[in-house]
Amino acid sequence: MQFQNLPNLVDVRNQLTTHPNRSYGRHRLEQISYITVHHSATTSGNAQSFANYHVNFNNWPGIGYHFVILRDGAIQWTNDLQTTSFHTGGRNTGNIGICLVGSGQFTDEQLERLVTLIVHLRMDLSVPVRRVLGHNEHPDQTTACPSLNMDRIRNQVEAGRTTAPAPGDTVEPEGNGGEDMPVNLPTRTLRRGDHGEQVRRLQNALMQAGVNLPQFGADGIFGQETERAVRRFQREHGLTIDGIAGPETYQRLREVLTNASDTIHRVQVGAFSERENAESLARELRELGYDVVIKST
Repeated sequence: MQFQNLPNLVDVRNQLTTHPNRSYGRHRLEQISYITVHHSATTSGNAQSFANYHVNFNNWPGIGYHFVILRDGAIQWTNDLQTTSFHTGGRNTGNIGICLVGSGQFTDEQLERLVTLIVHLRMDLSVPVRRVLGHNEHPDQTTACPSLNMDRIRNQVEAGRTTAPAPGDTVEPEGNGGEDMPVNLPTRTLRRGDHGEQVRRLQNALMQAGVNLPQFGADGIFGQETERAVRRFQREHGLTIDGIAGPETYQRLREVLTNASDTIHRVQVGAFSERENAESLARELRELGYDVVIKST
């Protein structure tokens, strides 16, 4: 995990107050599809004080956040990434919570560490930048938390920026907001019962195209909810309604998400003496969002 190499990270997971009779649930790493930013609404505090409050006052199993960023910029790692802790009502599964100590006024060190942490978490978890949200940006939340300009934070994360902005500074993502970026679609036909990263790509593409997966989100499992979503997308776009995601469905998804034509640009990168080398390059290209097919001669 990239984030574990951050120099300002302090692992306090086994040092915090926990409930004697309650424990949090768990989700898989591949289920993680949100990173949510909070503030503590206090002028001071740390992971231990927040854990005490969450356990003793809220009767929670433990601290609600996965990370706490102190005023001096130190990052406290407070829960395993797979822990389904309580921090965003109704949307905790697959959601990483980061808390800044403060209430609308944060130090440059905190903001730098926040962006750096999110950049590294996205390397590990492939969370789309559009799913880096403030607490109040999730549906059905009645809070001002985190009292931050999250558009600016997302722009910094998108650009991979890890330094605090100057007063009044804005950071725009490169290009035109991502419209010309390749769409990260699956490379094989998927149907109910499939699971893994390919399914997660499909689920993210469907949600980006406006088809909600309200119960499980991008959990990497092609179950009933995903099948219903595929059928809905097929019905809305005049495709064969079979609930199976294949080339026809992917082509229409690509057109919807990029406003592109149905032209497919082919690039020949050369021949490889060993298939392993070809597969290595294919993996790198897929991580950048390209659809890749390895052809044997």
